[in-house]
Amino acid sequence: MSAKGLNLNTVGYNCLICALCKNGKVQEALQVFAEMSSKECKPDIYTFNSVIYGLCEDNKLEEALLLYHDMFLEGVIANTVTYNILIRAFLGKDSIRQALKLVDEMLFRGCPLDNITYNGLIKAFCKVGAIEKGLKLFDEMLGNGIFPSTISCNILINALCRIGKVNDALLFLRDMIHRGLAPHIVTYNTLINGLCKIGHVQEALNLFDSLQAEGICPDAITYNTLIGRYCKEGLFNDACLLLYKGVENGFIPNEVTWYILVNCYIKESNRGVRPSFNMVNFQALSL
Repeated sequence: MSAKGLNLNTVGYNCLICALCKNGKVQEALQVFAEMSSKECKPDIYTFNSVIYGLCEDNKLEEALLLYHDMFLEGVIANTVTYNILIRAFLGKDSIRQALKLVDEMLFRGCPLDNITYNGLIKAFCKVGAIEKGLKLFDEMLGNGIFPSTISCNILINALCRIGKVNDALLFLRDMIHRGLAPHIVTYNTLINGLCKIGHVQEALNLFDSLQAEGICPDAITYNTLIGRYCKEGLFNDACLLLYKGVENGFIPNEVTWYILVNCYIKESNRGVRPSFNMVNFQALSL
């Protein structure tokens, strides 16, 4: 694609380049970028960010880095958006070292880290099991006056639960609420799953009650996690009762729900145990 014949200013070129990059047409964006540079229309930070984004999305990270260095030669200073694009791309390739190098450059140039920067780094460290580094970054974020998002908290809670530190995750939740952050259903699902995995069903149920008291609706993952734990312990009737109560509150069972229950019923029957359906009016359930 060419912009020849069009009387575009910098804003016009930026819109065209951004649209091309977002639609995966990076080569065409580069062509327009070259045309723009050859004219008196000078690329600005928005131009460079769009092209760098396009190159990163096209897995051309080395070319993106070269363009990042070139922009300084053109007198354009990288901003937080520039660094976030590059850091996200390198973290996506598990290249934490290069991402941290960019963070160092970012700080050296006086460019502030934001929620997006921290979330990406925290997630990357947690992914490789370096949860302490993730927690340290979280504290650093708070120290820098950046209010954490629910996403930041969910990443750390999930990481703690994955290694069995559910109590630490629960303490983190309390601290999160104390700071004024509103937990999402994802937050509660992660903790309920963590508690169920270590056999703390009652605590999981208490959390289940708490989230509803907060006005948060349990979803299919919430119910399937609890039903699955009941079934794992052979408590088929309790699982069915929870299902029935859930349906009364608007829960629609999915294939996973029925698979868990049918599988449990068969296993219990094979053990010579005949689960009772008396507690549950299955005719009221919408299959």
